[in-house]
Amino acid sequence: MVSQAQDDPRPEHGGDPVGRWAGTIARRPAVGAALLVLAAALAVIGWRLEPPPSAWTEGEDWTRAADAHDHFDLDRVAGTLAVFGSVLDPANEAAVRSIESSVEEFDWVEDVATPWDVAGLANRSLAEAADHPLAGPAMVAASGEGLLLPILLSLSPVPPPDWTEVVSASARRAIERTDADGLDVGVTGLGPIVTAQSRAFRSERRRLTVLGVLIAFAIASVAFRDPRAVLLAGGGPLVGVAVSIGVARLVGLGAYGFTGVVLPVLVLSIGFTDSLHVVIAAARERQSGAQAGEAMARAVEELAWPCFLTSLTTSIGFLSLALTGNPVVVQFGLSCALATALTFACVLLVLPLLARTPLGSALVRLRTPDLRTKVGDLLGSTLARPRTWAVAAVALTAGLAALSLQLTPDKRSSTDLADGSPAAETLARIDRELGGVLPLRVQLAWDEGVPRSDVVVAAREVRRALDREPLVTGAFGLEALVDALPPGEFGLDLIASAAPAWSAMLVDLEGRRALTYARMPDAGYAALAPAFDRIRAGLADAERNGVRAALASSQVAHLETTASLARDLGRSLAVAAALVLATLALAFRSLRLGLASVVPNTLPIVASAAGLVLVGGHAELPTLTALTLSLGIAADDTIHVLARWTRERARGANAIDGARAAVQGALPALLLTTITLSSAFGVLLTSSVPTIRTFGLLGAVTIATAFVADVLLLPPLLVATSRSRRRV
Repeated sequence: MVSQAQDDPRPEHGGDPVGRWAGTIARRPAVGAALLVLAAALAVIGWRLEPPPSAWTEGEDWTRAADAHDHFDLDRVAGTLAVFGSVLDPANEAAVRSIESSVEEFDWVEDVATPWDVAGLANRSLAEAADHPLAGPAMVAASGEGLLLPILLSLSPVPPPDWTEVVSASARRAIERTDADGLDVGVTGLGPIVTAQSRAFRSERRRLTVLGVLIAFAIASVAFRDPRAVLLAGGGPLVGVAVSIGVARLVGLGAYGFTGVVLPVLVLSIGFTDSLHVVIAAARERQSGAQAGEAMARAVEELAWPCFLTSLTTSIGFLSLALTGNPVVVQFGLSCALATALTFACVLLVLPLLARTPLGSALVRLRTPDLRTKVGDLLGSTLARPRTWAVAAVALTAGLAALSLQLTPDKRSSTDLADGSPAAETLARIDRELGGVLPLRVQLAWDEGVPRSDVVVAAREVRRALDREPLVTGAFGLEALVDALPPGEFGLDLIASAAPAWSAMLVDLEGRRALTYARMPDAGYAALAPAFDRIRAGLADAERNGVRAALASSQVAHLETTASLARDLGRSLAVAAALVLATLALAFRSLRLGLASVVPNTLPIVASAAGLVLVGGHAELPTLTALTLSLGIAADDTIHVLARWTRERARGANAIDGARAAVQGALPALLLTTITLSSAFGVLLTSSVPTIRTFGLLGAVTIATAFVADVLLLPPLLVATSRSRRRV
């Protein structure tokens, strides 16, 4: 472990206005502190504001679903009590009645809907209810091996946060008090699933964030031999997170949902990478005799330009996401571009101030691993045949890129639930035994004057369209109410008498609307998308003069929005990568350097995407989040190597020696960044939530791949694209 000061003297900055500006501010702590206070004040104002409304639910499908949800008061049904087993066995009927009464004893439960609530079924058996046109499809499983009983909660008193667990426990005790054979229960539904997902994410995020930070801190402390150096390097990025989120709110972008998860990780990762480079350079200056404050000022002056390029290229890449038109992607791109720029400023402002505190004394003791010999051996083999390695790297990247194009979007609710949790197990069991519980709704609307008989015919066509789909079960709607009327009676005005508790949720004659309900499993968008297309085609048969039919389900809108977001974000990442490469070529005034940077910036993304294809994975938001993160990290590492390469070449070094010196000079910071960030992401593999594990795996793999690409593949690419490769 030795310093590398003798091999990397500080360059002059006469032609670098960014370096001169940054160095001037670094030497004037009062100016830096004033700018930092201004940024903090703006952030505080933003933190105190309410975040703007989410753009996630924008679009015609969401509007239609929300309209149906509000019009038919669907909030009344808070969840579904699933009863598994031979419910149609007369010996088990008493247990079902006991379950109903035990749950309804809670003062915050308004009602548990059962087949006995349908007019004419109060004293009938469940076997008879299974043949009823309304009760059968609505609540009895097609196999007869289960019931789905909607639970309606009261508004006052408010149910406890763990009401699903309370209801499940009460229902199980009710079963134990009877002679039921083989019955079991579980509470699920869209509301309980979303609640369980939120709990899982909050719990895991808190635990894993703390664990990841501790592990990263421990690794960096061992590498630096002084924890104070880690605090010094981490101060700027941490301030950048707080400032970025606050300023984003201030300008109306917000930082919640998808953006709220990604933005802090992105800011910390890119900011920490730049900060490590500056701290290592400052340690070199300090060990050469400069005082801590001056050492940090020199380091800032030296590295401000590559750090600025990192911020510029990454921000341009994220700004390109705004071209998609997807409101979620636009907000994500603008927020991350703003955060990247603010983090650059925070790192350069905070580091000189911290260097003048007791943390600055760590610069004297800081040592980085001396891997020049080992890396030199590896570089020797690649630089001995640069053209061969360059062609191989390009071919590998092209092949992986072609394979990654097969990655398709998908989304399952279960991937956001903790493995083995009651919510996950109940959802899986309902899918397996009862055909699913996720809601699928179709809304009929008709013009004034349309014959009521035409409306009923249209409702039957909707039912047929749903019944034709093997993944859709339990369809019922207006036609079921009509069929429940006594023989010989007909007329929509009479349907309220058929099932008063149900008619309000199925039809509004005055508003000329009706809903048809069905259920679908958590099969994922890839499996359900063709079914949605076929259903929409079938709904065209239900439409006639003055009658319209359309899907009006928030779950369908959610799945399709997620898939659309994944496709848009994937295409935007390709555009972002191209813009980053073009910006690098312009910034370094060299098309050759732009071309040389293609592989190290692209390979981490396509390698991870191709790996997902090979293991049967899909493009989900966590997947694309990790790839987005890798783009920023890869660009950051590449820029620091390119900056050193141009500096070495300007000093007269030939291509091979310049490439070797560039990598060896940047290696300590690249290695520490890779180890700490990969370890932090690796911690996520211990999560019980599949989505978080996927994010952690891809984050660690892409960051490690970026390191390999920049250290081993970029040098031969630089040499191969250089005009002169001869040794001098």
